[in-house]
Amino acid sequence: MQKETLKDQFVNTITRGVISGKYPIGKRLPPERALAAEMGISRTVVRSGLAELAANGVVRQAGRQGCIVVDYRTDGRLPIVNAILTSGGEMSQQVLEGYLGARILIESETARLAALNRTNEDLFELFKIIREGYEISPKDLKEAARQEFRFHKQVAAASGNVFYPVFINSMEDTAMKLLQEYYCPDMPKNVRLQLQEKLYEAIMAKEPPEAVRIMRCMFDHRKPL
Repeated sequence: MQKETLKDQFVNTITRGVISGKYPIGKRLPPERALAAEMGISRTVVRSGLAELAANGVVRQAGRQGCIVVDYRTDGRLPIVNAILTSGGEMSQQVLEGYLGARILIESETARLAALNRTNEDLFELFKIIREGYEISPKDLKEAARQEFRFHKQVAAASGNVFYPVFINSMEDTAMKLLQEYYCPDMPKNVRLQLQEKLYEAIMAKEPPEAVRIMRCMFDHRKPL
């Protein structure tokens, strides 16, 4: 895993501050100079971090007025979900369920399209990922989560729609965290891999309804949030 940079630390600190209410919605953040002094970093790092926070929908850069904290619940963009979780912030039940609902909707479609459009190369890659899953120790939750996420990415790639893999990739940090916390610990290894095998078989047999059904089952096997 890549070492957290000073910019990452800054972004996570500000994100946590917004979530906790330290930096109230609608108010300006402290000036760049003050933020740099408070965190012991350069203004260049602060400036770069603020640009990322703006891209995530945490703040709005308002020229000479500085940066205004926006309501990420209504104005936040996709990366804010990753930012909240990786910053150590807590997501509400509503946000988590919304995230999973979006994943279920989109990945039901990736499974359907994969069953229609998959190539032999796609099947080979899916089979390879499943085989690798059997070599992972049940206690290694991080590797189990990584394998599960790779499987979902490959299904998206097999769909033939270039946008779906990009969407799944954008959710990697969040998905890895949720897989390790809610899915892998409570799902026996054989059950998780058997579901992958069943989905592989439905995609190979070109059975879209069955592929959709199994994909939904994969999301049902998790701890209550």
